[in-house]
Amino acid sequence: MDHNSQNDRSAAPAWPKTRWNIATHSADELAPLISELGLSLPLASALRSRGICRSDAAVAHLAPKLANLVPPDQLPGVTAAAERIRRAIAADESILIYGDFDADGICAAVVLAEAITAIGGRVEVFLPRRLDEGYGLTVAALARAFAEHPATRLVVTVDCGISQHEGCDFCRARGIDLVITDHHSLPETLPAVSAIINPHLAGTPAALKNLAGVGVAFKLAHMLARGEGGRHLFDIRQLLPVVALGTVADVVALQGENRILVHAGLALLNAKRHLGLFALRNAAGIKGQVTATDLGFMLGPRINAAGRIGNPALAVELLRTQDAARATGIAGQLDQKNRERQSIERQAYDEAYESLMQDFDPTRDFGIVVSHADWHPGIVGLVAGRLCQQLQRPTVAISIDSASGEARGSARCPDLEGLDLLELLTACDALLGRYGGHRAAAGLSLAETDVADFGAAFRAACADKLAGRDLRPMLEIDGWVEPADLTVAFHEQISDALEPCGAGHASPRWALQGVTLMQAPQPLGKDGRHFRLTLKASGGVEFAGIMFNVDPADMENFATGDRLDVAFATQINTYWGDPELQLRIEDLRPC
Repeated sequence: MDHNSQNDRSAAPAWPKTRWNIATHSADELAPLISELGLSLPLASALRSRGICRSDAAVAHLAPKLANLVPPDQLPGVTAAAERIRRAIAADESILIYGDFDADGICAAVVLAEAITAIGGRVEVFLPRRLDEGYGLTVAALARAFAEHPATRLVVTVDCGISQHEGCDFCRARGIDLVITDHHSLPETLPAVSAIINPHLAGTPAALKNLAGVGVAFKLAHMLARGEGGRHLFDIRQLLPVVALGTVADVVALQGENRILVHAGLALLNAKRHLGLFALRNAAGIKGQVTATDLGFMLGPRINAAGRIGNPALAVELLRTQDAARATGIAGQLDQKNRERQSIERQAYDEAYESLMQDFDPTRDFGIVVSHADWHPGIVGLVAGRLCQQLQRPTVAISIDSASGEARGSARCPDLEGLDLLELLTACDALLGRYGGHRAAAGLSLAETDVADFGAAFRAACADKLAGRDLRPMLEIDGWVEPADLTVAFHEQISDALEPCGAGHASPRWALQGVTLMQAPQPLGKDGRHFRLTLKASGGVEFAGIMFNVDPADMENFATGDRLDVAFATQINTYWGDPELQLRIEDLRPC
């Protein structure tokens, strides 16, 4: 587009940016939810869109209860793992919890360490260093772990280990038993260890298939808490705020067991039942009740920052401390680390985007590989994620260490039917040192000399899967609404009823037809990538709308008087005093 000519609207990128899938449900389909439960038509429609058709399922969804958790012994491997840990405690063996340096791994390590401590175990937490030891159960990290904790007789992994046979062999050669708890994809051959807990194992109940690493750790903690006669050895509810944080931060579907865990964890966090997380909430500047969105976008990144560019042990201490002053101090440090992370990420993303756009052709390039020698390894996953979200293509961002000749990367994949990131990487495995993850996210390492060939192979693999497809993401919309129905009460009844919302259970999203743009979109914020829109609907009803993270050039497509359809979620704005309904606009299209 010619940015010097704002009037050349025909040259602007096409809208809508997504494929709209607007739900339509017949009166017969919604009748059970409306007549039996007294739900409003929009709320019944939103539940039906999420596959909730029966009144009993709707009750369970709208009022998640801990009593509905799947018993822990139904998760394969939990019983054997708990028995080995209890034997270690009975023999006074030193137990090492070996975690990952992201928020899910950190939270999982804390949950299991707290549980083992509560039943009398001697336990330490160890997290590898991202920069020089890499992800997971590596020999380098284990060597340091055993040097720092020489009394270790049992290692229990959380959120890692399922694919790392070398690390398992390293433990076995030293006579150290190993229990693996993980939620990543299973390798062809499972490691020979004392016990494995992984929701991908055969026999796992459907409600547990999408557990995060911290969810898997919680099931083991729950099993450890079980005493004789049905009594509990400690109150497992104290673990739930940390379980909620790790679950949301790992972007697993907030359905079934995950929904129950996050709902209960948020309630306890907002009741100030977790010292460290409440201190982090204050440091993050969150006012009022913490939501699942806050866990994902405010608290999770601050925990992650410790593992990305700092010391993850600091986050572990925050989540375990009972000292209010110490919690406040650590929370402040993590907040500062997150600011540093944001600055480093912003610079790397700008470099990646500028380099990519020099030769990017959306009709030809179906996979993205970007690399740089100066990028911090701790933020390449964030760069890959942002590029993947913006361009809707599988993306790998790689940090190159020229001194060692090693390159390490993170990969992200859009949610498109039939697309699995691990399959794409498997097509390139001859060029990779190692890799692992799941269908949406993965980590990898390779030689610097193979980066160019890997890029070509990865792009070719992506082209085989994606050529000829509409790569715009699908926007699931719960239905058309009438302008007069959009009130603060509408938001409170529907949006609040469906919380917690997140991955796999999006906030309710609606569409308005034929609204008029009262003036050209107004930029907000320092970088001009957020826009305020004033819209008038039929009957003269006016709405304030806001769009986030939009290319300013794209907004030149719209002008005063345009008639539009808008897709949006509702939110409450109290900036001017009294609560006001605001539309968080997600896409636009000409009426």
